[in-house]
Amino acid sequence: MSDRIIVLLPGLAAHGGIQRFNRTFCKALTAYAKQRHADIEVITLHDPPGWYDERYLRQPVTGCNGRPWQFVRRALAALAQPHQLVIVGHVDLGPLVVPAQLLYPRARVLTLTYGIDVWRRLAWHKRVALQRATRVWAISNYTATRLGAEQQVAQQAIEIVPIPVDPDFVAQLAAWQAVHQQPIRTRLLSVARLQSVAERKGIDAVITALSELRLKVPDVTYTIIGDGNDRPRLEQLARQHDVADIVTFTGRVTDEQLLAHLNGTDVFVLPSRTEGFGIVFIEAMACGKAVVAGAHGGSPEVVEDGVTGRLVPHGDQQALITALSDLLLDDARRSAMGNRGRMRAAGVYSYQQFSLRLAQTLDALLEHNHITQGRGKVRL
Repeated sequence: MSDRIIVLLPGLAAHGGIQRFNRTFCKALTAYAKQRHADIEVITLHDPPGWYDERYLRQPVTGCNGRPWQFVRRALAALAQPHQLVIVGHVDLGPLVVPAQLLYPRARVLTLTYGIDVWRRLAWHKRVALQRATRVWAISNYTATRLGAEQQVAQQAIEIVPIPVDPDFVAQLAAWQAVHQQPIRTRLLSVARLQSVAERKGIDAVITALSELRLKVPDVTYTIIGDGNDRPRLEQLARQHDVADIVTFTGRVTDEQLLAHLNGTDVFVLPSRTEGFGIVFIEAMACGKAVVAGAHGGSPEVVEDGVTGRLVPHGDQQALITALSDLLLDDARRSAMGNRGRMRAAGVYSYQQFSLRLAQTLDALLEHNHITQGRGKVRL
């Protein structure tokens, strides 16, 4: 009988780092399931019913249109049927699996964690669900450490697996460069959702640094890609500091426009205070760009200070101004960092490496299940 894998995810269709990672994860999982002849059922909270993209899945998802109780019903119904593995795509969804563990105690559970979702102590029911997972993936050493300190997850259950560059992004980048598309020029670029917590991303710090930075780099310009409820505050901040003439807010852009901006910038900057990993960092690195990031959270594990970019403490304006001006005024250093970043993205953060790690994890989990079942240690 084929292995049955149930996947519980927040969503796949929307913009955002977690959604993009989930799509890449599903792509690798689908390839694994096809090779192993396993069955997958994907249930998502926020996607419309029947959402499907053949690049990532073999069949439509069970989407719940953002209706929590519908998601709970669909998830519990799936978990009530025999299965060998449950993949939990966010700690908020973990408690749903606990009742199923009473019915199917030999089924394994893999829970995915990212950053700030587990950096603070969770409510007891989410914490218990996380502790009961067979394996917990963390996207950085920093997140792995916080899992132990804040959630009391056993270290032997934690596996550190960095987020890969989306293979479709790599393919689009290669196609874009092959036809010699024209880049959109800007000296500094940020990509982020401009929500009310955008100050954590450090975009406001870059804006306030521009008035002094333009004294050192007269031709400096700054482009911000993204939208959200914090955009009016940031636009007002640019006017307040008399730099609105060199700051461009694009809103959301197409994938092709994103590639044009990434290829046209000199430096990618996002000096975040709480960055779990930063998919946008590795996308900028894949485009051969030097990166300025915050010296906090998971960012230092992605951006090597002085090698592929610069790390600055969040809130240290002078350090930010110095890092940006040094890179903008030194073409050779900036180019060398960009080239090293490109190689790092293609190696450490390749989709091939990620797929291999996923296959190894799933093989271990499913093999343990079959060994336990074969020995008759657990009876339903």
